Amino acid sequence: FAPLEAWWLTLPALAGFLTLWVPGAGHLYAGRFGEALLWFFAVGLGYVMIVPGLILHMFAIASSVVTAQRVNASSPPPRRLLAA
Repeated sequence: FAPLEAWWLTLPALAGFLTLWVPGAGHLYAGRFGEALLWFFAVGLGYVMIVPGLILHMFAIASSVVTAQRVNASSPPPRRLLAA
């Protein structure tokens, strides 16, 4: 389990897993609404010709993992309301 201080982090593995099932879901989980829509429609259109859809889907999964890592690196921890 992660330390309690890290509860705000976006889990890259979960972002990748979500995108595995729904393209763009991992980006949405990471808080990137525009990227989520872009990947959802790009992969959906790619599946019209099956192979490009599969390739784009793999790129979407990798992109969601990297996006979650970048969100974690760029977001400071939230301030505590109560002193421990």
